[in-house]
Amino acid sequence: GVVTLSGLDITKSDGSLIKYTVTELGLKNSDGTYSIPKRYKYEGPKTVTLVADNNVLVTFQNTATVGRLNITKTSDDGKVDNIWFSVTSSTGKVYKKTTDTNGKLTFYNLPVYDEDDNVISYKVEELGVYTDVDGETVLMVPYKYVTPAPQTVTLVNNDNPTLGLLKTVYFHNAIKTGSLQIVKESDDGIVTGMWFELTSNTGIEKKVQITDSSGTVTINDLP
Repeated sequence: GVVTLSGLDITKSDGSLIKYTVTELGLKNSDGTYSIPKRYKYEGPKTVTLVADNNVLVTFQNTATVGRLNITKTSDDGKVDNIWFSVTSSTGKVYKKTTDTNGKLTFYNLPVYDEDDNVISYKVEELGVYTDVDGETVLMVPYKYVTPAPQTVTLVNNDNPTLGLLKTVYFHNAIKTGSLQIVKESDDGIVTGMWFELTSNTGIEKKVQITDSSGTVTINDLP
């Protein structure tokens, strides 16, 4: 990765030092133009003066273009801490982290492009919490929640492709709910006006009345 230019003049005819500007052009394209691969951050030109009998070293570092991915977690019951998430790249790399007490986490230094300059996509998935299932500890979203769908994102900054993007994705745990239908029958056909009480082992208490002649009443949104 080294190239040496020799025989360069040090001073102008008036004795003042010559300033040399070195600019990285990148790779030569088939049409004769030059471009730096998108996967690298662009380093601007560097200006130097030369010293007699000494080599002046100018260094250019190809630094990968990276981005950040934020995850914000919310839930119906406010439980948002210590929830595991995985981020899987289209190149096969897997990252895992847990949320903080505010339901937030950040994945840093995620590459934006692969080695062929293709945009890398990231699949973000909620893994849940460690739970004991039949004596085995597994990662799972608690049964009381509707499991959020995975989300796929990229970290390309369209305004400046050589700069990574900060992307935020949101996951919400909605508590599962169901419905209960009560059907009242009577030998004499009198069903309207009957009251029923519903209780649960979680403290739910509801009183409902059958108000139509079909003898049915439905209780919705039960956890």
